[in-house]
Amino acid sequence: MAMARSRTRQAPSASIGSRGSPHPPWFLSLTAALPAFFVCPVWAAKWDIVPRLTVQESYTDNVGLAPEGFERGEFVTQVRPGVSIRGGGPRLRLNADYSADLIYRSQQESREVRHRLNADGRAEVLHQLFFVDASASVSQQNISLTGPQAQSNINTTGNLADVSSFQVSPYLRHTFGASAQGEARYTYSRVTTDATNSLSNSNSNRVDLRLSSGPAYKLYTWNLAYNREVISYAQSQQPDVTTQTITAGGRRLITPQLYLTSSIGYEDADYLSIGEPPQGFFWNTGFEYTPTDRTRIAASTGRRYFGKNNFFQFNHRTRLTVWTAGYSEGVTTTRTQFLLPSIMSTADYIDTLFLTQFPDPVLRSGWCLRRWRWCSSSRASTLRTCCSRRADDGSVNSPFAAPPAPTSAD
Repeated sequence: MAMARSRTRQAPSASIGSRGSPHPPWFLSLTAALPAFFVCPVWAAKWDIVPRLTVQESYTDNVGLAPEGFERGEFVTQVRPGVSIRGGGPRLRLNADYSADLIYRSQQESREVRHRLNADGRAEVLHQLFFVDASASVSQQNISLTGPQAQSNINTTGNLADVSSFQVSPYLRHTFGASAQGEARYTYSRVTTDATNSLSNSNSNRVDLRLSSGPAYKLYTWNLAYNREVISYAQSQQPDVTTQTITAGGRRLITPQLYLTSSIGYEDADYLSIGEPPQGFFWNTGFEYTPTDRTRIAASTGRRYFGKNNFFQFNHRTRLTVWTAGYSEGVTTTRTQFLLPSIMSTADYIDTLFLTQFPDPVLRSGWCLRRWRWCSSSRASTLRTCCSRRADDGSVNSPFAAPPAPTSAD
């Protein structure tokens, strides 16, 4: 197979505050998610809206990622208006980031607009009983593994498509005294693309039921779970797919820092497979080790219908950084990958970094909202520079010196 090479030079980009342009008419993912968050008291939430404008000039010597001998150079101008929205309150959380990528290629004299959205939120409709989660995204994805793999919207490969996803998930939670905790969740999701010749639009209906041990269980904890999902594809030649799983698991406390874990269950799916039928019993066993409140190590091994099933995860937080590493074996689909969150946002990073300092999620959310608002308004280029500030008395605080800690009255 011929390999394509490309060398791209980018001029320094300029980023200034500006009001973003209105969303285009077809941009329905976010507007579909919003009604779910206006059924609860939002007037107590604090909102931050940060507009921005980025201008970038680039040159590439292979704009189409063509094989050697067919390369073509191009100057590309990109103008990206955007806006970030973050809101938080006792019963509402919303994070959203939208940008429009206006692209002009001088040699081709071509113009196009690419939209990007990453939004998610949670609303507590009835106190400690009924909740609603929702998320929406719009991004550009390579649709074929055998075609040129574009890394940005600069390239014109013919292998890039707009993919939109949306999901909403209402659910109930209930505590059965100190003995058990239960959750019943329904999730509707939709994935659409403008490359319907290669990818099929699809809808999914999923039910998740979960029952786990309550605080009365100290030495040994347990959980039971069941889920069933039906995926319907728009293309008539692609049959619907149904999957369901039932699982029972437990954890045994060995020391205050070490747990032994195990689970067993049964899974069944009716999608086409060239190997073993996608059904059968599964099991795994492993451990969770938390030497400090900033470090966690988890590992397990087991077996599923396709063979071995190994898992490893490492998480560690320092004063200024968050470190993660992981390994897992499983079966996934293109649709599942489209529904995954794109990247960790700055707000999520700050929330993780100060998990120990503010264990209460409501107080931590309020504190992180203040920090995020302060960082955004400073327009600093890095989080460390952004969060460095000087005290009123003239002494220099640490790079992450916090605003006054939140109280219950905030």
